[in-house]
Amino acid sequence: MNEQNASAVAKYVPCICTTILGALVIVFAWWPVRWGAIILTIIGVLLILRGLANQCCCAPGSCGTKREDQQNAADSASA
Repeated sequence: MNEQNASAVAKYVPCICTTILGALVIVFAWWPVRWGAIILTIIGVLLILRGLANQCCCAPGSCGTKREDQQNAADSASA
């Protein structure tokens, strides 16, 4: 049981696109530009859509989260 929990924790890597969007929020919150509110609104919408989809929004190879179809493909290849 402990081995399963340890392997599940070891496999988790945060979604890169969400991390980048979060960093952009911080940058545009502190950077005084005229169009900063528009950029923050767009980033907010992207984060909401990503949360509603409940999947990583970047390319499968660059994202650390594993989707079920990738896991099933890996299981089929190893069998």
